[in-house]
Amino acid sequence: MYSVCKELLSKQMHYDWGLRAMSGVLRIAGGMKRADPDKSETQILMRAMRDTNLPKFVQADFGIFLALINDLFPKVDCPAIVNPELQRAIKHVIVDEDEAYWFTWNKYGRRPGLQPEESFVVKCINLAEALSVRVILHARTHRPRNFTR
Repeated sequence: MYSVCKELLSKQMHYDWGLRAMSGVLRIAGGMKRADPDKSETQILMRAMRDTNLPKFVQADFGIFLALINDLFPKVDCPAIVNPELQRAIKHVIVDEDEAYWFTWNKYGRRPGLQPEESFVVKCINLAEALSVRVILHARTHRPRNFTR
């Protein structure tokens, strides 16, 4: 799967098709299987691959990757699971009138008038999920720091 993605998708610096990416998918799939042992392994693996890779793609690669997932897992339907509490919190911060969130955005200290666009909320949720499984390099030592929960 990853070798096909490496050839078909656009060349981006932040795309990782190596063992680190595979181990992240397997780690997520293992956690999903432990959380829901009755779900089929095919559904779990498909969801793990989709949910860990899709957030890092640029818009042009979404369709290609989803087509690859559908080819690899034909007739497997596994909708994405969204954390409603996190989704509510993100929307609350975006529309909150409290200036404590927004005083650095505008030289007059006014809220920038943001709307809770669904695509932005989904990207925020994707970022939270990605940060829960990714290994991040420490800025000073350039050594991996594991931030998994």
